[in-house]
Amino acid sequence: MFGKTEFKHFLIHLGLAFALFLLLCYLFFYVWLPSSTNHGEAIEVPDLKGLTLDDAVVLAESKQMKIKVFDSSYAPEYAAHSVISHFPKLGEKVKSGRSIYVSISTKFPPKIKMPKLLGNSQKSAELTLKGYGLILGDVSYTYGPHEGEVLKQTYNGQSIEPGTYLEKGSTINILVSLGPSNEQIIIPNLVGMSLSEAKSLLRTQGLDIGSVVYDENSSFKEGTVIKQKPENPRADTTYKIYIGEIIDLWVSGSSQK
Repeated sequence: MFGKTEFKHFLIHLGLAFALFLLLCYLFFYVWLPSSTNHGEAIEVPDLKGLTLDDAVVLAESKQMKIKVFDSSYAPEYAAHSVISHFPKLGEKVKSGRSIYVSISTKFPPKIKMPKLLGNSQKSAELTLKGYGLILGDVSYTYGPHEGEVLKQTYNGQSIEPGTYLEKGSTINILVSLGPSNEQIIIPNLVGMSLSEAKSLLRTQGLDIGSVVYDENSSFKEGTVIKQKPENPRADTTYKIYIGEIIDLWVSGSSQK
């Protein structure tokens, strides 16, 4: 059994131990823990858009944030290796040490395949070009078999075939049909001409080429028109065609050469 003196000392030591425990709890919850977790401390995210990646890193570090690149894409309105967007966004509150995820611009536009616009409506062609990241340039009109359909697609003044690689953001011009004309002309005889000569003649007469079929077994010189439809081998003045209509061609040789 404790004597009165010993029991008194025991209570004093117990009280001191309890007081020390309370002090340690206070220091842990109200001093060390808030400082280690930045409790209640918020930093406003700065505007990083348009900054180079290096400048964005410097600015973020000055505000005790980190930069992490999560995506890159071509954006012609931004310089190469500049921040296009970031998350969290401008003005949002974050804790110190938070990572800011940025998307940066690439130096060169990606290569894409030219889509097929021929035969589609003008509106469909516009939507297709937009979906591929291409720009619709000049739209010109001429007579053709079906009103409103795209007759030709060109890039830098030259016809461009579907599947041809070009840079995203390129400008494509199209030629759209007004429909057949009421005016008729004599069907030209194209047999014996080179394909380029036939194209030139048809263009000057307001006609267009339909399908071109190549015959690798033909004995004619490669690239020569050996057949057409409709045909007019005798240049008969009664064989006529409406301006804007098409003529299908058969050509000697291979389209791959």
